[in-house]
Amino acid sequence: MLPPMILQFGTGNFLRAFADLFVEELDRGNKTPIGPVVAVQSTGCERAEAIHAARGRYHVAVQGFQDGRVVDETVRVNSLREAFFAGTQWEEVLETARQPDLVAMLSNTTEAGLALDERDAGPWALNTPSRVTDPAHSLAPHSFPAKLLACLRARFEAGQAGCWIVPCELVEGNGDRLRALVLQQARLWNLEGDLTHWIETECRWVNTLVDRIVPGAPKSHPLLGVDPLLVSCEPFAFWAVETTRDDFPFARHQAVVIAPDIAPYTLRKVRVLN
Repeated sequence: MLPPMILQFGTGNFLRAFADLFVEELDRGNKTPIGPVVAVQSTGCERAEAIHAARGRYHVAVQGFQDGRVVDETVRVNSLREAFFAGTQWEEVLETARQPDLVAMLSNTTEAGLALDERDAGPWALNTPSRVTDPAHSLAPHSFPAKLLACLRARFEAGQAGCWIVPCELVEGNGDRLRALVLQQARLWNLEGDLTHWIETECRWVNTLVDRIVPGAPKSHPLLGVDPLLVSCEPFAFWAVETTRDDFPFARHQAVVIAPDIAPYTLRKVRVLN
């Protein structure tokens, strides 16, 4: 039986020192891994190419204070299996979405990513012959919600089960907002019906709150210049997920809190930390 797989939109420092590191930490010595992760880069291709060249391997320098002690340790992360550039490898992304072992679609596209793009409105022609009129064709849509919809449509048409949709953008109610945008895009593409029913009832959309300082590459480290994907982060990490289910893929991680309402955690972060 294949291990579960995660499709991740975003290859930036935060996800690599947060969710991807969580996968690594959960998978070590565990008989029921939750990886690997297949990542998608939408703006530029440099990081996707670097991940591919490194075979998904990179290091995270965990540096700071925790429980009254100095923490300075380096973790080798192996959870990334591959990274694709949406601009030239969109079919590979769709094929990943069709896989039966995929359990979640994860994202961190910044707040700007939670918006539609007028170029995706109406028929999917855009005066480009290869696009025909199919939003799940070989060229990627422009906005993240449209990309996610195309992946969900590919999965639905392949007869696969729904999956977790886990946005990590720092927007209150991010799961609700993303779902509304995906359904709005479906209306623009005239895809309402069985597909949208499946999206609403079979996929598990969650609101989340993420917290970890990830400043980028450390200023001083033996792997600087050796590992181009080296990133640093603080020891503290927190991930609140709004759900009543206990089968959230990351639920076993010590930094993850599952709650039916994460508003109190959001309020605490805004009032105390921000």
